[in-house]
Amino acid sequence: MNEQERTDIERAIGLVLDKKDYYRSLLDPDFTDNFDEFIQRISKIKDKLVFESNRFYDTLLAALEKIESQLSVVMWNINQRDYENDNPFRNTGNIEGFKNNVFEVHAYYWGDDEELIHRPNFQWRNVKISWYKHVGRGLFVIEGELTEKTISIMLEECLESLRKIDD
Repeated sequence: MNEQERTDIERAIGLVLDKKDYYRSLLDPDFTDNFDEFIQRISKIKDKLVFESNRFYDTLLAALEKIESQLSVVMWNINQRDYENDNPFRNTGNIEGFKNNVFEVHAYYWGDDEELIHRPNFQWRNVKISWYKHVGRGLFVIEGELTEKTISIMLEECLESLRKIDD
């Protein structure tokens, strides 16, 4: 399930929960027990969706910010100039971004090119991550599964690939 589908489901469930008394009043009294059970079930589903969507947010954001920081250091060492205006983790317009054999990162794209609109901002292995304007804002995983362990592996592999460039 992608982030848009998750958001749509959360909204739909929220609407039903907000109006549950109204919907209950429309039902035949014989069905209210089933309706109450239904409401309990969708409340649990909503709670699970919200938890899952925020579960690794802080860990993922910290990892991406560490990669961003190290990339800035490497680019300074290579070019001897501040990378702030070209930083693909920020709202710089740098759609070319940075790419090596381990990961790639591109700034948020403002244009109309369909291919670029749907390109993830960050990709490592089969994990694709997007954000709105800058890393951390509207951050969500488009594709791939992340756990604490895979985030740790991602961070280590990305940092190691940057160390090799800097050596």
